[in-house]
Amino acid sequence: MTDFEKSIKREMTREKFEAIRDKVYGDGINTFAHTYGEASSWLFWNRDEKGEIASEEPPDPVFTRRFGIYDGSIENWKEHFSSKITTDIVFLGLNASGDGSPHFGPKFQMARGHQFLIETFKNTEAEGTYFTDIIKRDQRFLDHKIKLAKGTDVVGFINSAHGPGIIKDHVKIFKDELDCIGAKKPLLIVFGIPPNSPLGILKKVVNDKFLDDRFYKIVEIYHYTYTFIKGGLAGYKDHVSEKLAPFITIPRRRIITVEEMEKYI
Repeated sequence: MTDFEKSIKREMTREKFEAIRDKVYGDGINTFAHTYGEASSWLFWNRDEKGEIASEEPPDPVFTRRFGIYDGSIENWKEHFSSKITTDIVFLGLNASGDGSPHFGPKFQMARGHQFLIETFKNTEAEGTYFTDIIKRDQRFLDHKIKLAKGTDVVGFINSAHGPGIIKDHVKIFKDELDCIGAKKPLLIVFGIPPNSPLGILKKVVNDKFLDDRFYKIVEIYHYTYTFIKGGLAGYKDHVSEKLAPFITIPRRRIITVEEMEKYI
């Protein structure tokens, strides 16, 4: 166990959990009066009686993309959450899924069910951490017919003349979000390598001193949907294990059985 892992605290109350879930972010206009519960997730999975990740019929096909499962909502507090959830680690993606229009589904559900995420981080000290995106749903993307799920289109748009105001707004939302969840000086794990990295967006607004003061450390890793990683899931775990080795222990090269793989196809 690393020194950082030994320092992780898991101190979440029901009241705080629900306050985060129901907090409306942004201006309530361009950002649709969404809550953090509708735009983020806890990297934590429901288990069945055997301790395996539970699988349920999703309420909407959006929750069962290829290589994904739906394990049910975690929007309602369960007492064991207090010993599982931590804000000492924050995962940051680039952009929300979908076409950018409002989507009101189960709270804290976004991105949790992808196979690479589950098999890489379950049963590690990273399980139970907070996961959000630097660019959330925004009416201005719809006004310019930009599909939010396409990262290259999002980056192109925010690098255009329309971008500075949007970037400033969403970086402020992220800074407020960190304060809201109580992340004092978290390890920030960023999904995406430049030029399509959320870190690049952050650096358009904040300086290196802010980043050094605000975060324990920042580590960039490949996004879990990247298709060019050699070795598939095992290769992805190797990559993440190497990048996070000073902070989080990720077991390497676990063989996935045929039965396990069939759950995701």
